[in-house]
Amino acid sequence: MTIQDKVKETERTPTVKQLQRRKRTIELSCKGLTIPQINNALHQEHFETSEHTVFDDLHSQTADEYREELERQQRADITMAKEDLKIRLEYRDRMIDRLTPKRIEQKIEGGETFRVEIVDNSKQPAH
Repeated sequence: MTIQDKVKETERTPTVKQLQRRKRTIELSCKGLTIPQINNALHQEHFETSEHTVFDDLHSQTADEYREELERQQRADITMAKEDLKIRLEYRDRMIDRLTPKRIEQKIEGGETFRVEIVDNSKQPAH
């Protein structure tokens, strides 16, 4: 995907160096780092990247396959927890939240237009 048009570009077979960078990008994303933070961390690890490259890595086929595998494993784990209905219902609620489109509004303030994502915070995560 590109940042400007959110359309996935045709992917070529990634090189070994690109795969290593993508793996590290995904690892840093899983730790909760933002795109600028990931970019800075990769620079410190001597990867030549830009925020656009990090965005592309996070939306690459490699990242999609990784997410799909994690979801498959999670579904298998939940299925194995047949007797723990609370875990199964919490998982289902999270999947519904993740798959439900969020409402986006455009705000104009001081002559500038920006997008605001409306998120329902009424559900507090269980600790």
